[in-house]
Amino acid sequence: MTDYFKEHELGNISSDWENCRTIIKQIMSVNLSFTVDFITKVVCEYFKVRTNVFIKSRKREIVFYRQIIQYFAIKLTGLHLQQIGDKTGGYDHATCLNSQTKVRNLIDTDKVFKNQMEEIGRILKYSR
Repeated sequence: MTDYFKEHELGNISSDWENCRTIIKQIMSVNLSFTVDFITKVVCEYFKVRTNVFIKSRKREIVFYRQIIQYFAIKLTGLHLQQIGDKTGGYDHATCLNSQTKVRNLIDTDKVFKNQMEEIGRILKYSR
């Protein structure tokens, strides 16, 4: 961005301000291209999940995948926690926070899981 200002020498400040706003909006919109549906698709394909992970269930394997989806949704979508909860089965914001905490703790303590999360992150990044 500094190259832009050097090139234009701040000649027309209002025009430069509008250009800055446009550039910032473009940068900010990059993360918003991720959707919960896309994240769900990638996570379920990665783990070969064939069941609906958004059903109201406390089965460990379903909760586990839903937590991973919520973790990446928090990290990548820019949505509010309540919106993520709504899109992942009608859960509240506290459930999303709990998911984030559980996944982070697993990443910190389990090297295999950490590698899986990094791989899913790369898949998400390069699949857009």
